[in-house]
This record gives sequence, structure tokens and C-alpha cells, in this order.
Amino acid sequence: MHYFPLILFSLLLMANCGNQQQKRKPNIKIKKGSVIYGENDIKEYYQIDSLKLRSYAQSIAVQVPKTLLQLEDSHYLINHEKMGSLNLCEDQDDFHRRLSSQPPIGICTAFLVSEKTLLTAGHCLDEIDYCQNSFWVFDFKIQEEHDNNISFPEENIYSCHKVLAHNKILDYALIELDRKTQKRTPLKLRQRKRLLSNAPLVVVGFPEGWPLKYSLNSKIRENDGENFFVINSDTFEGNSGSPVINTKNGLVEGILISGEKDFNGNQSSPAPCQTLKRCPEDQCIGENILRITSLTENFLNGY
Repeated sequence: MHYFPLILFSLLLMANCGNQQQKRKPNIKIKKGSVIYGENDIKEYYQIDSLKLRSYAQSIAVQVPKTLLQLEDSHYLINHEKMGSLNLCEDQDDFHRRLSSQPPIGICTAFLVSEKTLLTAGHCLDEIDYCQNSFWVFDFKIQEEHDNNISFPEENIYSCHKVLAHNKILDYALIELDRKTQKRTPLKLRQRKRLLSNAPLVVVGFPEGWPLKYSLNSKIRENDGENFFVINSDTFEGNSGSPVINTKNGLVEGILISGEKDFNGNQSSPAPCQTLKRCPEDQCIGENILRITSLTENFLNGY
């Protein structure tokens, strides 16, 4: 993208000035989890028929602690001994059973804005060692139903070379990878104007660190904020940093940064376990999205 140097300049400028400007923090509840609103609209990669929607996946990476992956014969394998468990209630429904069989290895989501640069939520890098101790992994997805035998070729694994920008006010971070990605197209960003309140949206990322999922039919709930808007999307902790994409024009409209609590405890099971939290469409706090135009407006020409 020949516009990227200007994006990079604007992000670095905003990060350096963020603590000096007298900006008021958004009036939102900062939580790193989410919820299912109304009907469950979460789909696996293999359940997506649209080639356009599938194409977004190759530009989206998951943040994984280096301790959870080990290199063997040019492939990285998951170190299951060091992987935690979410202890889902498998008897709840087919969705809970399916998720229980998938490895939750990720922390956050990020997406390419250049061949060598990822954009994510700022709180994903709040700890000083998160850069050096994390891999950024592409193609963590389930290609076929019942196929959870996941490994990663070396070329899909990247390290964080350095953090180019980290803004705690707007909650974004820009990461330079250790090398350029190959055959991966950076996502296009909205550069100006506000998205319409009826825009068709999809959120793509790694809820709870599970393999890549799509939250379809995401709807805008509040669209009046200067830097943030609120949507109903079936997304969880681990989706932080996910791109919110307008399926009409393919542009990234925002970055998911916070939301509702993920789970409810279920003490009626033989052993305490968790069920995914559900809310009616118009209840709970909604999911908070950083407008991508807060980073691009006034710096770039429109598409």
C-alpha cells in the first residue's frame, strides 16, 4: 500500500503526543471480554462459503506466548502441557462441545496494514515483555470439520521486532515484525468519513485464543462517538485487536478493544464449568470499537 508511510507517520505522531494532549478518555467500561448477543452468529473458517470473507483470514494473526509452541522438523507444534483450559460445560450444546475440543493458545488478534506491520489493541502489549515473548501466527484456522490436528509451518510464525507505536488513550499498538510477510495482502482501511449506522459488519479474530472465527451479522448499536463506536458482535477475550470489516466495501472500520464479560459459571454440573454468556440484542454493554478513521482521517485521501 503506497499510503502506508503516511499511516505510520500519523500513528507514531499520535502515540508520542497521546499523553501530552488534553484528550478526555472515552466513557466506556474497559473489559477484555465479550458475549453472544441474540442468536449465535459465530462461524468457523470452514463454514464460510464466501471467498471474499475467506480472503480476510490470510491477513490476520494471533498473538501466542512463545512457550506454547515448539519447533520440530520445520513445523511448530502446540505444547499442550503448558496450555491452559477454559473448562467449558461440554454438555451445554454442540457449540460448547466443539469449542472444548479446540486449543485456546492465543492472547489477542492483529491484522496486517503493511507487509511487515501489524495493528492491534494497545492493551495486548501492556506488559513490557509481551513483544519479545510472543509469536504472531498466521493461518491458525480449522480447514475442515472435525480436523483439530493443528501445526504451523515456520513461514507462518513471526516475532515482534519492535513496537512502533503504543497509545493507551485510543488503545492501539503498531508492531513491526521480524521480516516481511509473503503472499499476504494488508487489509484496506477507511481513510475518511464515518461509516453508516446500517453498515454490514463482520469481526474476524481468535476468541479466547481458539482457531480463527467470524462473528457475522454484527450490528452498530451506538455511532455518535468521535473515536469509538459500539456494536453487537459475538466476540470474546482474544478478539481484542480484531478488525471490524465492512463487508460491502471490504474496508476495516475499526479495532475491537473491549466488551462484556465472557462466561457464566455453571455449578449444576458434576464439576464447576463455564458457559458462554448470552444477552438479548439490546442489552449488556456492547462491544467497543476504535474507529480506524481516528488513525487515518486528515492524513490520507479517500478510497
